[in-house]
Amino acid sequence: MPSDPRPDQAPNASAAAGPDGGWRRWALALLTSLLLHGGVALGLALAALAWRTPPRGADLVWLDLDNRLGAPATALAATPTVPVPARPPRSGAAASAATSAQPHPSPRAPRRPPRRSRSKAPAPASGPTLASPPAEVGPGDAALLVLLRCDHVRDSPFAGAARELLAAFYDYRALLAGSTLDPLRDFDRLLIATPNPYRLTETLLVARHALSAPAARAALEAGVRASEGELRWTETEGAWRGEVSAPPRLAGDQRVLALQGPLIILAAPALLAQLQRPTAPIAPPASAQPPAPPPPPRPWVEILLEGGTATTAPTSADDEPAALLVRAINLPRLIRLPAGLPTPTAGQLEVRATDPARAGLVLSFAGPSAAATALRAAQLELARLQSVLMLRVLGVSALLERLQLRRQGAELQAAVELQQAEVVQLLAWFRSILPQVPRTQPPRPPPAP
Repeated sequence: MPSDPRPDQAPNASAAAGPDGGWRRWALALLTSLLLHGGVALGLALAALAWRTPPRGADLVWLDLDNRLGAPATALAATPTVPVPARPPRSGAAASAATSAQPHPSPRAPRRPPRRSRSKAPAPASGPTLASPPAEVGPGDAALLVLLRCDHVRDSPFAGAARELLAAFYDYRALLAGSTLDPLRDFDRLLIATPNPYRLTETLLVARHALSAPAARAALEAGVRASEGELRWTETEGAWRGEVSAPPRLAGDQRVLALQGPLIILAAPALLAQLQRPTAPIAPPASAQPPAPPPPPRPWVEILLEGGTATTAPTSADDEPAALLVRAINLPRLIRLPAGLPTPTAGQLEVRATDPARAGLVLSFAGPSAAATALRAAQLELARLQSVLMLRVLGVSALLERLQLRRQGAELQAAVELQQAEVVQLLAWFRSILPQVPRTQPPRPPPAP
């Protein structure tokens, strides 16, 4: 076989037409294909990086990972303020010098309770509303609540991506990965409440199922055994409690498993009683129609599993329930945004598992002016992102163009329809940002020969 020409010599037409011309054309086609596929792979990698990178100027920082949140609105309202005696006004250079010498307020200073919007304008049909942000979303000091209606997701086009997302949670890997339980198949509700996504040992999990008690115990035991652990049960008045050995339980994790009727609960012992607390949701504001009788008190956990809170009733049966519901409160004590951008006090996200999926987001701010500032900043950022070439090539800018923003009083509301591929991509992005649990226990020694 004749040798190939040197790199600094281009083959002429006669050489290409020779006996090796077909091989060279095949090699050129292969090289072109590799370059094209490499470009596509690079584009996908850059797209993934774009999804992982927050928008320009949006410095999202998780604060106070060990701070007990509780319900700060009530606590701050009950704390008396110390009056500061007024000083006589100054003028001229002395006033400017005194002003410049004053220290800046600490970012951790107590905040006043957020003002609630009194706007009575109807909310958009495609999005939720938070006209009265909840004072608490779960027991204890939970500030973030996620409710997944598994019966609405299991037969949807997004079931596979949802399973991959659930499998990334540490508690799933420790308790369910080796069992026969499939959350989407065997549960109809899955509730997650936590003070902070990075405080795994204080996360509350509640699953509602239709299994018998022996079947649920056997499945959980198999899952713990697959993680090289042991699950020990005790029975008290018909309720079963299980203690998981360490590992797979993390050091310092005081949570226990509890089987109470159709519920599987993973929580600290002190929270179990709070979940069964009888709660009567506050009635909605008065309207022209005759007021409906107040609902009877129910265990708080039942209200949470239906999408309600301690202060709001669940969604009525006439409304289409959301497959995914996310609520967050006390956001100024969890995240920090750049100077000039107001931080929302509460938020709520609803996603309906239709095709296309419908998503609605509501962010509640301290007042209408803060919501207006956030709306202007969001509109500017959307305009910037829509002009990014890579996002336009990948079709992400089309999603941003469909995003509808509006302000209603002290709320910023957003609604968008998502195609199946977009939902799968968003779930994969969310899976990538979940906190990874480091190994805090030494590895098990190998068995003796």
